[in-house]
Amino acid sequence: MTPETSRQGRKRFLRSRKVCGAAGNFAASAKTSRRRRKVCGNPILKGDCAAFLFKKPLPDQRPFVKPARRKCLQLYFYFMDRHFGLIHVRIQTWFPMPIQIYLNGHEWLARKLKANGVRFSKQENAFLWIDDMVRAQKFANRFASLNWPKILSKYAKLVTPQMQDILQDRQHYWVTSQSELSTDILIKGRQHLSELYPELLSHGTLCFGAKEVMTFLGRHSSELT
Repeated sequence: MTPETSRQGRKRFLRSRKVCGAAGNFAASAKTSRRRRKVCGNPILKGDCAAFLFKKPLPDQRPFVKPARRKCLQLYFYFMDRHFGLIHVRIQTWFPMPIQIYLNGHEWLARKLKANGVRFSKQENAFLWIDDMVRAQKFANRFASLNWPKILSKYAKLVTPQMQDILQDRQHYWVTSQSELSTDILIKGRQHLSELYPELLSHGTLCFGAKEVMTFLGRHSSELT
């Protein structure tokens, strides 16, 4: 038993996501020619969920089912996708079993650029340099118009056995729960940066504190003490 986990039968309860996250980070650096590869799966976390409650208020009343916020288990699966890189899928174990799929648009664009011979430099999740910005922008514009129901439903079927059985004729209704618009700025040269730098410095001084500045520099706020 590790400090991060405890076992009850075949179930694995995580006190944090570090266990599977480490496996995902390792797999992200591995080269694979497969279209889809499961790199980690079935960690279990307990959290809030939208489910149903069976109630029978009084002996002479008929029981009924009502929507309710409850606590239930959430399963996490990690996949290495040929087009999107490392993604993870979270599914609620209680009906109606909603699914959340997380993926990285920058990783999709990086793989698209590489496949089309466009050179670039990338550090973590930020592009530092792209050889052909016009082509890169054209690729990025296609991201929103991808066939998302088809892409996401493929992973929904992988983690939901019922969709191969009693729910085989059903389809998920997909919505965007959270989306982040990239605000990365690429500076062409030192002269352009020198013109913009005073305004950036003023904005940072007026709007940010020491904690944010340390984060920008790749340092932890605890180093301030």
